[in-house]
Amino acid sequence: MRATSIHLLGKPKEELISKEQRKEYIGILDRIEAQAERVAKMGAALPPPQQRQPPSLTENRMATVTLENMIIKSLMSTKEEAAAIESSIMSLEVPLERALMQLRYLEGMTWEDIADELGKTRQWITVLHERILGKLLRGMTTL
Repeated sequence: MRATSIHLLGKPKEELISKEQRKEYIGILDRIEAQAERVAKMGAALPPPQQRQPPSLTENRMATVTLENMIIKSLMSTKEEAAAIESSIMSLEVPLERALMQLRYLEGMTWEDIADELGKTRQWITVLHERILGKLLRGMTTL
């Protein structure tokens, strides 16, 4: 006669789950094993990863030159844009408007810092800024 092991709840392990639950559990384990086997077969069927040779010194230099050319073009474009912005700001006739736009776009100050610098409220500065932008846009469309 086989000795039955006793679980902590005082019942034999065999009585903790029903036969249907045990059967379902075993079915799940079988499906997991089958799926693991299919995945292993799929992995074995894949071609081995190609070994890529490190780029040659010439390829590295060519890539570096290309990257440097892209950076130079970007810098030139940025400088042209900055010059156009500065020209637009300098075209403003009202000194306060010119100062606001210089502080914001040429010196990169925050709205709060600009308000402190010009002795105005932040809200007043942002409203004036919108008006100035409108004025500059209208001036651009008439050109």
